[in-house]
Amino acid sequence: MKHVATISRAPKPAQTTTFAICNDIANDFQAQLCFVTELLVNFFLPIYNAKSSTTEG
Repeated sequence: MKHVATISRAPKPAQTTTFAICNDIANDFQAQLCFVTELLVNFFLPIYNAKSSTTEG
């Protein structure tokens, strides 16, 4: 029994969390903002979420 039908053969690439500011870096300030946002979103936010989920229960 087949529950899922394939739409295409090639898998779709995963979505990235890159912000629009990080797509085309033109100066040092924009590079710093990109670094800080990526650091906050990809490093500190998962740590905070993991810590808060363990303290809820």
